[in-house]
Amino acid sequence: MNSCTNHAIEPLYRLASLRLKLGELGISISRYGLAVVLLLIGFLKFTLAEAAGVQPLVEHSSLMSWMYRISSVQSVSNLIVPMEIALALLLALRLVSARASLVGSLGSVVTFLLTTSILFSTPGAVQLNRGMPVLGEAGQFLIKDVVLLGASNSATSASHDVQGQSLDRLWRFEAKIKDIRPRIMSRDIQRETFLCYS
Repeated sequence: MNSCTNHAIEPLYRLASLRLKLGELGISISRYGLAVVLLLIGFLKFTLAEAAGVQPLVEHSSLMSWMYRISSVQSVSNLIVPMEIALALLLALRLVSARASLVGSLGSVVTFLLTTSILFSTPGAVQLNRGMPVLGEAGQFLIKDVVLLGASNSATSASHDVQGQSLDRLWRFEAKIKDIRPRIMSRDIQRETFLCYS
């Protein structure tokens, strides 16, 4: 291929490269942000105030209310803490083990699915005001878990990638462009190429 065609394809390559880098940055922020949030939430649950604050929410959950029937408020909270801390540590191990990070990501998906379900089972979390749904106090506390669930899903989808796979994708993209350049050139690029030959 001539230099004019290479010049015309270069912006596509740079755009693809930027897109991959931004995607990797977003996934990293999501993953390590989740780890920090799970650590902070986990350690807070060791306090009596946090355990008591979570009790009304968990009591109304059809999936988790059974825990208070077999254990005390603080004991239930203390049971949740090691799981949240373990998930945070597994998420943070991405650079060491993609598999461990995948387990942590899947665990955080389950965690935030459970907490998001509480949004719909807690009385007063979502209320009607003049026919419009508005968040009550519990809903305002729980709505962040929808975003954390999305971040968990993103981290999960990226966790199975082998380290460096994005660079491989970029190199494959570059090779494909080189192979199919003549077939994918738009009229503008063809015109520019024609002008170069003229």
